[in-house]
Amino acid sequence: MSKALNKTRQVEINGKVIIVKKLSIGKIAKLLKKIKQLPQEVVGDTGKTNEQLLQELPLIIGSYIPEYAGAFSTALDKQATEEEIIDTWGLDDLASIIKALVEVNNVPYLMDTLKKTKEVVQGKQQKMKP
Repeated sequence: MSKALNKTRQVEINGKVIIVKKLSIGKIAKLLKKIKQLPQEVVGDTGKTNEQLLQELPLIIGSYIPEYAGAFSTALDKQATEEEIIDTWGLDDLASIIKALVEVNNVPYLMDTLKKTKEVVQGKQQKMKP
């Protein structure tokens, strides 16, 4: 059963209300293709907790804004263009959108579930070794 509480959040940026929606699996697949490769800080084994990674995410993304602006535009159903994101948004605006995306898509729950699944799979692999 899904633990997502709300499927949308409203974020106001420069007087414009942007509706952040829960992403479908199809949209996530399109976004991953658009991004192509996430930076090591996001996907690598950094030894950091989920909370630490989420706190650092705006700074990590900030380093890749030109590459990721298109992905954010896609995630927001083109409510903000790539150019608008690059030219008019501040880092605080980007952080607000990231926070809303994380909340709507229940990312902490997803990361915790994936971590537990990985531990179960690794445990089964250990039991199978001679």
